[in-house]
Formats: sequence, structure tokens, C-alpha cells
Amino acid sequence: TRSVQVDARSFQLTAVTTLHLATKLYAPTPAKLSISHFAALGRGHFTVEEIAACEKLVLESLDWQVHPPTPQAFCHDFMRLVPRQVADQTRRDMTELVWFLAELSVCGTSFVAQKPSAIAMASMLNAFDILSDSIDPCHKVKFLHTASRIGLDVVSENEEVILCYESLREMFDENGYEICFEDSHVVAALG
Repeated sequence: TRSVQVDARSFQLTAVTTLHLATKLYAPTPAKLSISHFAALGRGHFTVEEIAACEKLVLESLDWQVHPPTPQAFCHDFMRLVPRQVADQTRRDMTELVWFLAELSVCGTSFVAQKPSAIAMASMLNAFDILSDSIDPCHKVKFLHTASRIGLDVVSENEEVILCYESLREMFDENGYEICFEDSHVVAALG
């Protein structure tokens, strides 16, 4: 471990700067605050220019890796590939289930080393299978064809997707989750 001495002013400047950076990246659009708001938060101890310079230093220290792709981001994009013939309500149900499965992956240590895109694709494929009573199997085939046509590596030889698919399905089944339809939408609930 490495120890670094930081004076109180630098610490406060870094805290205000990283709070500003976090709101820029993750706050809902209406909640975004300008850098001048954060300068005011510092009660005149920091200028806009100091916060901007510190922000640049923080981003460079992190090699600009502040917004990595998540399984949910890929799920959002992959849902666009579901054939238009899938009914609106079924599409909404599938979206909720896909998101649930992607979120379920954070409960398994085996997913830590997996690509977010593989987790997302496994979530999609599981959702097609779990909702097979309400989704025509040809839609899964069309989805896979479209994904493959645009260059996504989803063919059956993709071991990472297969591993994620099997692990997610096992977690879903072994923990007793069931699909329930409540208030016109799907809910994964403990059985």
C-alpha cells in the first residue's frame, strides 16, 4: 500500500470536483448542475478554473474510464433488435425480465470476469426461453439472425455467452423465481 499526504484544501477540492463529475455522469438530466454551482458549494474557496483543472486531473488519472458499459446498457440496445412483430405488452414484459436477469448477475461471482455484452446477451436469450409461452420461437431466431448480421458474436460457439446463459438460468431456477403477471406487467418473484 502507498500512503499519500494530502492537505485539507486539496482534499476538499477533489471532493467537490468528484461530486461535480458524478452528477455530470449519473444525475438525471434536470438535476445536472453547472460547474459554477460547485464553485459556490466550495464557499469561494475554489474557482471554476480550479475545479475544471482538478476534473481533468481526475479523468486523466482514471484514463477516462468513468462510464464503463454495463449489462443493462447492452440490454437496452439488444432490445431494439427484437422483431417488431412481438406485441407491445410482450415486449414490455420481456424488457422487465431482461433487466431483472441482468441485475441478477451481480449476485453471482462467476459474472465478475464476464463481458457485460455476454451477460446481456445471455439475459436476452433466457428471457426468450422463459417467456416462450408468449413469444413465438421464430422471433428468437429472427433476433439471433439480426444480431449476427450486424456483427454481434452470438453464435452457439460463443462460450462466454453460453456460460452466462447457463449460470443465469441456474440462479433463476434454483432460487425459485417465477414469472408473475401483475398490473399488466411481468414480475419475477420468489415462488
